[in-house]
Amino acid sequence: MQVSLPESLAVNRKNESSTLFENYWEFMKTRADFGKIPRPVVRWYPSEQFCDIEAIYYSFVKSASQLLDFGAGDLSLKKKFLDAGFQGNYFTCDVSRNYRYDFQSIDEVVNSGRIFDAVIVLEVIEHMTLDAFERFFPKLLSVIAPGGRLILSTSNAMHINGTWAGDITHVKTYPQADLWALLTLKGFNCVPYRIVWLPKHLNPLKYAKYQINRILTHLLGVDYAVGICLLCTKNL
Repeated sequence: MQVSLPESLAVNRKNESSTLFENYWEFMKTRADFGKIPRPVVRWYPSEQFCDIEAIYYSFVKSASQLLDFGAGDLSLKKKFLDAGFQGNYFTCDVSRNYRYDFQSIDEVVNSGRIFDAVIVLEVIEHMTLDAFERFFPKLLSVIAPGGRLILSTSNAMHINGTWAGDITHVKTYPQADLWALLTLKGFNCVPYRIVWLPKHLNPLKYAKYQINRILTHLLGVDYAVGICLLCTKNL
């Protein structure tokens, strides 16, 4: 059966050069391949040094000479990178006025003319509507050099309350399969991970609770991992 997109999804898009909906069926075909890919689970926990997933992030981009941390927040990741011996130029961008950043918006980044070997975007896009994301995403990808690397994380759409219980400013979920397909179509090779919030050391009670959570979410057809990320390399 042929399914048409609702007319409402096509409005106010005439000025956009390329949208998800204009490439919808190729996107859906690409998305179908995502189920074949392993998605290991890695821990996040608060710490002054790298947690498990942050150590993977650092290993992935530590050779970059020009790095952009988009959504740099409280600058804690920058501190961890510098403490670990990061030698490149570490640029930051965030809309917040609570800290000093190099840029305040993606337009400022684009207008600077800088191109980056690595871009980190952690827990940002869940704050964007789909329209805002479609405006943001091409600009973000345009500042990544050929062969450059992108780390993209967000809350897990498959988790029961990973998006909505955490923050009043969260407005949209972005399924990992969709992000993987979008980036694949844009010429990136992406490795997916799922992220669980677990202490570095689990006592027996917390370990038992974790295992029960895994079983129950499997039975319900949802995911126990609260977050997801993609480690992507742009084709040359």
